[in-house]
Amino acid sequence: MKTIWNIISVLAVANLLALVGALAWLKVSDRLDVDRARSVRQMFSTTVTADKAKAEAVTREAEAAKTKEATEAKANKPPLTASEKLKSRVELTQLDDQRMQRMRREADDLRAALAKEREDLDKRWTQLTTDRKAFEQLVADSTSGVSDEQFRKSLDVLQGLKPAAAKQLMLQMLNDPQAQPPGFVQATETSDAETVKQRADARQARDVRMKQVTNYLNAMDERARGKIITEFTKDDPALAAELLEALRRHGQFARVDGAP
Repeated sequence: MKTIWNIISVLAVANLLALVGALAWLKVSDRLDVDRARSVRQMFSTTVTADKAKAEAVTREAEAAKTKEATEAKANKPPLTASEKLKSRVELTQLDDQRMQRMRREADDLRAALAKEREDLDKRWTQLTTDRKAFEQLVADSTSGVSDEQFRKSLDVLQGLKPAAAKQLMLQMLNDPQAQPPGFVQATETSDAETVKQRADARQARDVRMKQVTNYLNAMDERARGKIITEFTKDDPALAAELLEALRRHGQFARVDGAP
C-alpha cells in the first residue's frame, strides 16, 4: 500500500512540474500573458450550447434591426405623384406588350416552320407517289412486252434469221417513224416551245423503240444475241454501245422486278 502511494505521489509531482514548465515556456516564448489567460478562462467558463444560443440571439437581433431600418426607410419615402404612378403603369404596359409581341413572333415562326415542313413532306409524298406509279407502269409495260404471244413469235423469227439480217431488221425498228407513240407529231417549222416539245416527243419515241429492241435482245439466247451485237459493232460501235448499256439497265430492272 505504501509503495502504491509513493508511485501516485511521484506521478502527481511530475505532472505538476510539467504543467509549470509548460506555463513557463509559454510565458518566456511570448505566447501567454494576463489578457490571454483571462480570455481562456472566460472561454471555458461557459458551455458550447450557451455560446451557440448567444450567437443565434445576436444574429436575430441584427436581422431585426436591418428589417426595422428598411421599414423605416420605406415609410419615410415620399409617396408617388400621379404622373409617376402613370409613368410606372405605362412602363408596365409596355413591358407586357413587348412580351406579348415576342410570344406572337415565336408562335408565327413556329407555325411557319411547321407549314414549311408540311409542304416539304407533301412534295416528297407526291414525288414518291409519282415514282411508284411510274415504276408500276414500267413493270406492267415490261411484263406485257416480253410475255405476249405475238412477241414470242416475233422473237422466234428474229432468232431464225442470220445475224446480219436480224441486225438490219432491228435497225429498221429503231429508225422506223411508224413506231412513234400515239400523239407524236413530226417536227416542223413551228414556235420554239412547240419545237422543244416535238424534240422531247422524238426522244420519247426513240426510247420506246430502243426499249422494244432491247426486249428482243434480252429475250434471245446468249449466242444469237452476241452475234447480232457483233453485227451492230461492225457498222455503228456507238449504237452497239448504247444497246449494251440498255441491256445492262434492262437486267437491273429485271432483278428489281423479280425481287420479293
